[in-house]
Amino acid sequence: MPQAAADSDRAPEGRSFEVILRGMISDGVIAELGAQRASDNTVVVLRARDRSDLHGFIRRVEDLGLELVSVAEMRDE
Repeated sequence: MPQAAADSDRAPEGRSFEVILRGMISDGVIAELGAQRASDNTVVVLRARDRSDLHGFIRRVEDLGLELVSVAEMRDE
């Protein structure tokens, strides 16, 4: 059973997430995060191999002092 739980955290090609950060972020941080500006917020499309990638990205956002608005898994088409 533990193996099945680990498999659900990971897909062979990874998963994509739309991450929205509050406010306008400096050009340097935009480049570092691979982000783009959208209205009054900043949108990052994150490709994560597994949950640890996602959580590592969220920790990085917190370390930069940025406000996380939302994280939503995107459907691959």
